[in-house]
Amino acid sequence: MEFKKAMNVLMAQEGISQKQWAEEAGYKTVSAISTPMSKGDIMLSTLCRLAKSVGYSVCLVKDGPNEEGYLPIPVDAKSVKGAEKKGS
Repeated sequence: MEFKKAMNVLMAQEGISQKQWAEEAGYKTVSAISTPMSKGDIMLSTLCRLAKSVGYSVCLVKDGPNEEGYLPIPVDAKSVKGAEKKGS
């Protein structure tokens, strides 16, 4: 799924707007979401922070058929510089 579509699906599932999501993640403006969506590119730390703010994780998933032994590998937001909100 394309990045922009994935972001829109997540917002629809959670029933939130870009503005609400940015606020939930501790950003002062919606540009933390709108700019990466328009460019189709986002920093990993921003993606982890946004995902965590609404109860999601960023994971690495093996391409192709889901074979036994290949489980999603979560990216630990705490290990990504800038992914944690200040004070959390």
